Amino acid sequence: MSDALTARFRRAYLPGADCRVTAVRNALAVEGHAYSSAMVLGLSGALCFAYEPPPGRVPFHAVVGVSDQVVWGAAAALGAYVYAGTESPSAPTRAWQIVAHLEAGHPVHVAVHHPTIRALRTRAPQRAADPRYDVGRHWISLTAYDAARDAFTVFETDGPRPFELTADELASAWLLDTRAPRPFADPTQRCDGAWFSLRAAGDPAPLLPTAMAHALARVAHGFHAPAMPNVGRPALDALADAAPRWADAAARDDTIGPSLLFLPVLEGLLTGGGFGRKQYGRFLSEAAARFGAPALREGASLFADSAERWHALVGEARGAARPSADGTVAVDAARLRAAMDAHLGGAVAAERAQMAWLRDVAAAPFTTLPTAAIEEAA
Repeated sequence: MSDALTARFRRAYLPGADCRVTAVRNALAVEGHAYSSAMVLGLSGALCFAYEPPPGRVPFHAVVGVSDQVVWGAAAALGAYVYAGTESPSAPTRAWQIVAHLEAGHPVHVAVHHPTIRALRTRAPQRAADPRYDVGRHWISLTAYDAARDAFTVFETDGPRPFELTADELASAWLLDTRAPRPFADPTQRCDGAWFSLRAAGDPAPLLPTAMAHALARVAHGFHAPAMPNVGRPALDALADAAPRWADAAARDDTIGPSLLFLPVLEGLLTGGGFGRKQYGRFLSEAAARFGAPALREGASLFADSAERWHALVGEARGAARPSADGTVAVDAARLRAAMDAHLGGAVAAERAQMAWLRDVAAAPFTTLPTAAIEEAA
């Protein structure tokens, strides 16, 4: 096993909240192009607003702020190439497609079952997950394969210290849904052997002015002219209409309580705050400074404001949920109603205001942006 890639990856590594953004950021950094996670998110054009009530892909009211297009969007913006595939559950480890990429000196990022990986990493007993919330997947990074011991070197998204998993251990998390499918897993988030690896194509600095303009326009267009009814302005309108009724519906709708418990995960833990709005505000602030585009600072303030408002709404609403040992979740209707009355209107208005600003800015071409590099040292 060569330790060269592991050493390079560790030097270039930065932790992050969104595992997909973090994987892309670190993949680019190890190729010699170090950006902040906020810049990767912004350039990907993957910020969105999506709302899907049950019955949908998951068994609760889901609000999503960053789409799965982040990997391909960031790669396209920066001129990188994405190798991606799905590993065969029956193939022996040495025949896995990912091994060739590792041997060529490129990290590979794999989509795994997070509770299983956490238990393997800590060597602690795995606590059974409530199947209602066990719906997604988590990206980790591999940097080496030791054929003699049939083991991989692994990096998580929350720290630079690598650890080791045998191929069988990795497969138990990576291929989980091919062996014991989870009953409520999002069909687009299955742990079924998915992987990707990036190749950077030279210095992307000349692409950045065009990439910046397209990224802003893509987010604005996705909100104001969405491809699907559960995305963009129609989704925001639907949430604004539905959420005030959750308090009265909670007594007869057993999806409300679990939704209140899971929304903080979607709002904060998975996206860095405000359904990705906090990170996007940082992206605009960084771009304003590095591109010499002060007009972007207004947008940075708008997105920071909406992030705070979404965080306040979700936090107050979560306080109305009272989980019990038997798995049921009682809802304090009065407290939930008060949370909605106090925060929903402000959050929705802030979302509309930032997207209106973004539409106006995206309409003006960024032909005057300098091509100065916006890379930063890791």
